[in-house]
Amino acid sequence: MSVRKKSGRAKPSDPPSFPARVGLRHGAVPGRGRYSVDGLYRSAAMRATLEHGLAGDAQVTRARIDLRTGNLLVEFDRALSHAEMAWRIDRLLAGKCAIPKGAKKQAPAREKKAGGGKPPPVHESPGAKGHAVSAEEALAAVASRREGLGVEEAASRLREHGPNELPVAKPRSDLAVFIDQFKSLPVAMLGGSAAMSLATGSPLDALVTLGVVGANGGIGYAMESGAEKTIHDITGRGEHRVLVRREGAVRDILSREVVPGDVVVLTPGAFIEADARIVEAVGLTVDESSLTGESVPVSKHAGTLDDRDAPLGERANSVFRGTIVDGGSGLAVVMATGADTEIGRIQALTGEARPPQTPIERELERMGRHLVYLSLGVCGGVFALGVARGLGTMPMLKSAVALAVAAVPEGLPAIATSTLALGLGELKKKNVLVRRLEAVEGLGSLNVLCFDKTGTLTQNSMTVESLLVGAETLHLGTDGFGTEDGHADLKRHEMKKFLEVAALCSEVKIEENGNGPLFHGSPTEVALVDLAARGGVDVAAVRGDNPVDRVAYRTESRKFMVSRHHRLSEEKISLAVKGSPDQVLQRCRVMEVNGSLAALDGEARSKILAENERFASEGLRVLGLAYSHDPANAPEEPKDLIWLGLVAMKDPLRGGMADLMAEFHKAGIRTVMITGDQPATAYAIAREVGLAGAAEPVIVDAAKLDGLSPEAFRGTVAGGNVFARVSPARKLEIIRALQETGMRVGMTGDGINDGPALRAADVGIAMGQGGAQSAQDVADVVIRDDDLTTLGAGIAQGRATYANIRKAIHFLLATNLSEIAIVAAETMAPGDQLESPMEMFWINLVTDILPALGLALEEPEQGIMSVPPRDPEAPMFTADYYKMLASEAGIISAASLAAHGYGLLRYGPGPRTRSITFSTLIGSQLLFALSCRHDRFHGLSGGGLFGNKYLNGTLTAAGALQILPLAWPPLRRLLGLAPIGISDGLVIGGSMLASFAGTEYLLARRTMKNAGPQPVA
Repeated sequence: MSVRKKSGRAKPSDPPSFPARVGLRHGAVPGRGRYSVDGLYRSAAMRATLEHGLAGDAQVTRARIDLRTGNLLVEFDRALSHAEMAWRIDRLLAGKCAIPKGAKKQAPAREKKAGGGKPPPVHESPGAKGHAVSAEEALAAVASRREGLGVEEAASRLREHGPNELPVAKPRSDLAVFIDQFKSLPVAMLGGSAAMSLATGSPLDALVTLGVVGANGGIGYAMESGAEKTIHDITGRGEHRVLVRREGAVRDILSREVVPGDVVVLTPGAFIEADARIVEAVGLTVDESSLTGESVPVSKHAGTLDDRDAPLGERANSVFRGTIVDGGSGLAVVMATGADTEIGRIQALTGEARPPQTPIERELERMGRHLVYLSLGVCGGVFALGVARGLGTMPMLKSAVALAVAAVPEGLPAIATSTLALGLGELKKKNVLVRRLEAVEGLGSLNVLCFDKTGTLTQNSMTVESLLVGAETLHLGTDGFGTEDGHADLKRHEMKKFLEVAALCSEVKIEENGNGPLFHGSPTEVALVDLAARGGVDVAAVRGDNPVDRVAYRTESRKFMVSRHHRLSEEKISLAVKGSPDQVLQRCRVMEVNGSLAALDGEARSKILAENERFASEGLRVLGLAYSHDPANAPEEPKDLIWLGLVAMKDPLRGGMADLMAEFHKAGIRTVMITGDQPATAYAIAREVGLAGAAEPVIVDAAKLDGLSPEAFRGTVAGGNVFARVSPARKLEIIRALQETGMRVGMTGDGINDGPALRAADVGIAMGQGGAQSAQDVADVVIRDDDLTTLGAGIAQGRATYANIRKAIHFLLATNLSEIAIVAAETMAPGDQLESPMEMFWINLVTDILPALGLALEEPEQGIMSVPPRDPEAPMFTADYYKMLASEAGIISAASLAAHGYGLLRYGPGPRTRSITFSTLIGSQLLFALSCRHDRFHGLSGGGLFGNKYLNGTLTAAGALQILPLAWPPLRRLLGLAPIGISDGLVIGGSMLASFAGTEYLLARRTMKNAGPQPVA
């Protein structure tokens, strides 16, 4: 809504009110406003005046004018208020200087202050060019420091800058949704029909035409507004929490509380909630695909860039709102929040939010246009032929109007959106949350499903099974370490250090309660800390004696984590390390055995690696542990470590995984596992779940993919079932390689490292309870209860939704074609009386919307998960499909015309004959809806015909509406009909049954021809 305020003329020194002819439409961002200007709509002269005047205003950096909307977007000095800018626009329109007398031109003053150099664009936030200055200068620009802001200072800035929230685009209003129902070409054609009726002296026909247009608009409005409400209720995400430094301490705050100057702690999986300049980075990579479109994670650093105008994708020392930390760690000072961020500026340009058209909607819109063009051609041809035969211009015009009405499928525009929305609702009942309408279609066409292992196929609840400490292997059972008290032998120095490293190299938080400590963190780290506690180590005391100083997180290339600790004595640990056994072992110089240090020679290394392989072959996740006493040892590149041993953990499979894989294979869906685990571990899990069916899983170590040509890469990926030791970037490449081979790929995952692949997949599927928030934010589908077995039901529903749309459209097209054929045939019959436009409207009103909605609510057919998925590249409607439509429409038309012929022979042209034709056509079309329930012939049993209670209800309602004009004289006279007798009723019933038998015969013949598994419709 435009903001307009009238008052007396304001002084330049006071905040002026808004002029009468300039209103503010969007002003959430200081220094950026969208204004509505009276008279600007399609006025090139006014645009020239404003462009020339604003170009000469030193405090205006950019102006963009849209003559289609009459709106003006201006970026200007943040020192100006939106009202002051509005008055400058108004003065330009009045032919005066934009800057009021007495106002100061501030831009030259800034130039002088800057030493005469070119000033930075004044509309930008203080940190918009933070990448072009050093980290210390960036901190100074927002009056901050590495220790972070003070609590009171942060609260003051929050009041000054407002919450860190993006402008929220308003959804379409109810009025806009209603008006949109009348913007299609079919509706325009009906409007033309109404005008033609009025011109030919049939005002009642014109009134009824417009009334039916309004009624269809109302039905479409009810369906589409309900669909949008369903989408709005289902989609969206909750607010994130952010780690920031306040007064030197790390605090966990709501994202809306972040302010400029906050120092944000960047850790893997962190969702970045503001634009910030990096001041520290260790192996930091960020997924910026939501902003730049570059889906490969980008490496970041804290250095200075020389290019002041570097595009966003090249600002390697900055992070931006809406992106996700993929790996590594760092610190960044916030330069812009909320609407001042890059993504905020983009979102501020969005005036209204509307779900994008799905592929089905686009295809139906295109088909609707083609149908209108076809009907116009037929109407023109029939009109010309009738006039040439001497049937008269006026009767033929009326015939053309009736034919046009018969051709327009009024229910077509709303069917796709409504059916998809109904599919959303059904999936929600199954705890499958779908964020995009397109994903409903996409689920049904998937032919490859890629699974992450941990947290997806498994429960992500780790328990330690075995240890290799020094030279001794321990298998932990129900009695713990096998000792009398269940604790470890802490007199063994290597065992004591092993458990201390397990307790220290983690970010697990400890909560004390009356029943002992509770550990909160990732399942792997909780399992390790719990191991230390069960072994007899006082975890809190160890942490107190070895306070953490710094953490270097694992990255794509460095698959281990290092924690650095304040070394309070010679015996204390300086570095604690855990991670990939082979990489940790490479950085070790010696090992602890029996309380003393021993050389790590080739034989010792071989024994450790062999034990690692043995553990992994049992499906266990294996980590290596090491430490260092040397305080000079850098956590980013540790070396000369002391090897302690291996810890092997088991993550139990989720229930029903083997049956689920079998279900997918039966449905023609290939299953693939992509994991960071070792090949032996991945192979054991793949065998256990039956990932490759009865065949042996083909294991591909990610290292073997290095250096392959694109063709060889695609070939290797196409033949693999399991991809092991895969980094997030490589996971993304595997997804894309599968897509390049023509596959429709679904990716399921729950972790931080799954984000890029989830975004790139045709359908990204995340876990809702145990999954990372960052994974849920980029996914198209979220399984809310983490029960992966519901994914099968989701795919079945996706297939059913697509099939239901096709069934509804099939019904609409065939019945409308039958109406075209009947009107055309009556037109060509000498002396015949034509169906009136009002009759055709009534037929469409009764037979279009209600049965189509009933078909849209069809349950998934039995066996829908026993056939291959449809080819997503195949068109919805093929030449063979149109031939089938023509055959079915021909049968319905033939039955109706046969009844029409009976009426002509018995009664001649007139209301009685029209009643017989009218009733036969409607009845045949309603029975045809039963034939549209299935793509294959299911026999004539009650379940095969009447198994859809929603369709039964809509057909009953439509049948009652069909009887109404025959039973109610006022409506009968309006439609030009007459009562029918018993013999007429028998003819009508016989013709309807003949039509139904004919369409069922075609369905049976098509079923026999296409015997065998067929792709889902």
